[in-house]
Formats: sequence, structure tokens, C-alpha cells
Amino acid sequence: MPFDSLTPVACAPDTLQLVFKRNVRCNSIAADGSDFVITGPHPVTIQKAFGNCNADGLSNVIYIKLASPVYLAGNYQVKLVTGNDGNTIIDECNLETPAGGILNFVTYDTVSAALFAIAVGVQI
Repeated sequence: MPFDSLTPVACAPDTLQLVFKRNVRCNSIAADGSDFVITGPHPVTIQKAFGNCNADGLSNVIYIKLASPVYLAGNYQVKLVTGNDGNTIIDECNLETPAGGILNFVTYDTVSAALFAIAVGVQI
């Protein structure tokens, strides 16, 4: 498996944090986020991806910034794919990580009292 884990997802996540066993080369991360695909019961669009890069241009974490927070509950998967840059991600030893690695995550509904009140016609 190319990544070690996914940092626990907060309420209404707008960023996912992937942790890798080996450092990855930051210049191999497709800035548009196309190295990753998210599937689940509701559409999720990736806006961009980036690393927490050190002076050597390496990172053991990749952040996936979503176009909007995930407000609806569900079981989702983030999958590593070949990005628009023609590769997946490349580790510190210049080895390309095989596509196909998957990590699962769960989100929960976030219900606003104000939205609920509007929906049922109650004035706050």
C-alpha cells in the first residue's frame, strides 16, 4: 500500500491529510489533485493537492484540498491514480508509487439548527 494512513477526518472536512510510509517528491504531486480520486455516496471534487515540503523537496504528508466541505454522511474512498502530469507520486528513491492504493474514510451529517428551523418554518 502506498500510503500509511489518512489522518482522522473532522466534521465537514474540506481537506484530507494522507500520510506516507516513505517521503514523496513534492514535484511529483499533481498540483490540480489529479493523482487522487474520491468516490462515495455523494460527489466530492478535488481542488488541489500539495505536500508539507522540506528544504529537500520531500514530504511524508500530502494534503488534498476539496472544492467544498463534505456535509453529508457516508463511506468514502480516496484512491491513488495516474495524474494529469503523467505519473502517480514518486518517492524519495525515485520510485513511482503504483496506482490503485485506497484509503477509506467516513463523514457524518452536519445539521445546522438554523437550516432546520428554516426548513420547518420556525423563526429564530
